[in-house]
Amino acid sequence: MTHTTIAQRKLCYERHQHGHTYAAIAEQLGLSVPCVRYWARQQRDGRSDLSTQYQRPAKSLLRHFVPLVRYVILRLRLHHPGWGPNRIRFALTQHGGLKGRRLPSSPQIGRYLHQWPRFRRQRALRTHGKRPRRPQQVHQCWQLDCKLGIALHTGRLVNLYTLRDPVGAVCLAAILVDAGPVGQAPHQITVHATRHILRQAFARWRTLPRQVQTDHQSGLAMTVQQDFPPRLTLWLAG
Repeated sequence: MTHTTIAQRKLCYERHQHGHTYAAIAEQLGLSVPCVRYWARQQRDGRSDLSTQYQRPAKSLLRHFVPLVRYVILRLRLHHPGWGPNRIRFALTQHGGLKGRRLPSSPQIGRYLHQWPRFRRQRALRTHGKRPRRPQQVHQCWQLDCKLGIALHTGRLVNLYTLRDPVGAVCLAAILVDAGPVGQAPHQITVHATRHILRQAFARWRTLPRQVQTDHQSGLAMTVQQDFPPRLTLWLAG
């Protein structure tokens, strides 16, 4: 689409003042009749500035939801910095003022919060040293994996701890730990629970591994910002 020039807009008004119809002016200037009528009436009504800034209106995230939704999301995130989109989405369903209202999905909430740098998730810090070499012998390295928030039919959440030997391809231990009621964020992994699981595996298999590999969970793995080993590392060394 070609935009009209200032000269064309002035001609629309001047020729209409000399008795030309909108249709005739449109045919003479190669414009549409609504365009000619618009600019002629704008000048008739006293508009002197004929310049136009063509801008596409900015799209606002969550604009299709009531303003209270955006307000509650920001308020929850400020009061609970550790809450993610899933937890905030659940809190919205419990808010009295939003009963019966259409609510955004968790990905929509995440994109909305991502507008502000303070709400963006920080990248995980790398651990010290190089990536460990692949183990070659049985009991050389045990791998501890954790799966959080598994819902049971009893209405409770559990965390699943799995301990395996990658060389022997055997599951050394699989233990469930209560993680709270369904509908709330599951309890996080603790050093106490991790030590309890490792003790059971040590006793059952009557041996100690040379290494224990864990997920990058807070308090379990050492990060580049720490000058002192975490509690789990000291306990294993002892």
